[in-house]
Amino acid sequence: MDSILEEQTEPDMQQPKQQVAPPEAQDGTQRVLRKSSWAAGKQRIRVSRPIFTQYNFDARYQFTEPQSGNGIPGGQETGLSWGGENSGDSGLGARLRRQLHNLRCSGDCALSNAFRLLPCLAIMRAYRPRSDLLPDLAAGLTVGIMNIPQGMAYALLAGLPPVCGLYLGFVPLLVYFLFGTSRQVSMGTFAIASLMLAESVSRLAGGAGRPPVPELLDILGPPPAMYGPDDANETTSAMGNPLVGEAKAWYRTQVALSVSLLAGVLQILLGLMRFGFITLYLSTPLVSGFTTGAALHVLSSQVPAIFGIKVPRRESHFELAVFYVDVARRLGETNPVSVLVSALSLGLLLLFRLFLSDRLRRCCRFPVPVELLLVVGATAISHLASLEANYGLRTVGVIPSGISAPRLPSVRLWPALFQDAALLAVVMYVCTYSVCKIYAEKNNYQLDANQELFAYGLVNILGPVFGCYFSAGSLSRSQVQAELGGRTQLASLVSATLMLFVLLFLGPMFSQLPNAVLACIIVVALKGLLMQFTDAKRLYRISKFDFSIWMVCFVSVVALNVTYGLMIGFAYSLLTVVCRTQSPRVSILGRLPLTDIYQDYRYYQCAVQVVC
Repeated sequence: MDSILEEQTEPDMQQPKQQVAPPEAQDGTQRVLRKSSWAAGKQRIRVSRPIFTQYNFDARYQFTEPQSGNGIPGGQETGLSWGGENSGDSGLGARLRRQLHNLRCSGDCALSNAFRLLPCLAIMRAYRPRSDLLPDLAAGLTVGIMNIPQGMAYALLAGLPPVCGLYLGFVPLLVYFLFGTSRQVSMGTFAIASLMLAESVSRLAGGAGRPPVPELLDILGPPPAMYGPDDANETTSAMGNPLVGEAKAWYRTQVALSVSLLAGVLQILLGLMRFGFITLYLSTPLVSGFTTGAALHVLSSQVPAIFGIKVPRRESHFELAVFYVDVARRLGETNPVSVLVSALSLGLLLLFRLFLSDRLRRCCRFPVPVELLLVVGATAISHLASLEANYGLRTVGVIPSGISAPRLPSVRLWPALFQDAALLAVVMYVCTYSVCKIYAEKNNYQLDANQELFAYGLVNILGPVFGCYFSAGSLSRSQVQAELGGRTQLASLVSATLMLFVLLFLGPMFSQLPNAVLACIIVVALKGLLMQFTDAKRLYRISKFDFSIWMVCFVSVVALNVTYGLMIGFAYSLLTVVCRTQSPRVSILGRLPLTDIYQDYRYYQCAVQVVC
């Protein structure tokens, strides 16, 4: 049967009223011009042609694949004669020749591949120093200053020495500058990544009063000679994640570096397999509910440091409930000085963020680094008043200066860490890519999902070699970098340079910094994540399915723990997709008489289906 294509054309006023039908075309198409009966002065062109299948279309119009002299489609002579003269174009020799031809790369192709592998080349090629350099310098210095207190605080959140967090402000920024496609994201420490990492670190390396698991001791052996045998009996605390001496801190660090390295390898493999599409399955309600629930876990982990008490981390399916029961039992051990320092720190930070920051922004183009000022002031007061010696206030402790020597973490721990590394790699990829996507849309440039996955993998492979645990994109620092007008990742180079200066010269000066101050910095930094509670109200108005995904993931994370909560939320999200596809809303349309309107014929009895 013929298909009909109609279009309206304006009549030519210079032509006579009589129209002559054009002759039939060679392909069987017939055109007829006639006066329209329903609109004076209008003309209609009706094109009638037969309907083809692909096979009939190719046969009728004699489709042939273009070939060169040696049988390579569209190619040039290569001088190869695989398979002999009688091998034929469809033989193994011809297919191999085609593959070899496809491997040939011109100069433009090589340049394009270089720009794809190293996006920094394309970005810096279009760099405009007059308009871009000053904003990048301002953004880089500000973010670098923020990295100092946040790096130490989030390292303690993961149960690691503070210097590990400072390392994250140097090496990951350099690697992402070369391979990343986002221009505003700030790589480094991230609260959710530190919390997820603390799960695996605590499970293998032990908690308060618990030694590492025997398998860990067998694999890693005794700590290096710098850690004496008597250190294993000394007890210190890292913001609710107690460490038993420097030897125990070494074991915890090795576990964190091993799981980070494995997560980076998994990200590289996923990037090579083009697994960037996995972001489609972790929907926005799922990520929002997960990060909001995880923020409550992060907030809870700072309670012991605020009250100056020791709370052991227990392995339990109802983690928060068990944790707060232990906190209630130990409130009698509260350190009044720690509570006073925490109250003053929280009051100062909240006063600045809620009331003073907007007013100061009108007067000063650069944001005031209130966190750094608080860290410097608290360190000076703690040192002058000897708060640790006189009042038992826990401090950061010794921070070594310099950069960690490159050393490959143990790969023998990978079988015990595979599940933790897989969750860390996928979840942090989605969180970081979500941050990158926000600023890419605002600034009108494209992201490459698979290249981003490849860049994150390289960051987390090279980082652990230099003492950095898992790195991800920070929402708070990225927001500051974007607000200050950061145009490219050159701002990250400025931040890395500042952090290098801190590592080489200023690190030991923060040894008297109270842990309570870092805990307050983390609590206030969670404001953006906790404000995601408003997403639930918005989703309820838009889609009940999306609202249920948010609630299931949030409740699962809060009631159980981060790992199981994410797995339950992800499974429920896929279940809602299956349910919606099993009962889709389908309408069979019919045309209403004397109109061009189509409606569901089950509800409009006079609607007539158009059958071809």
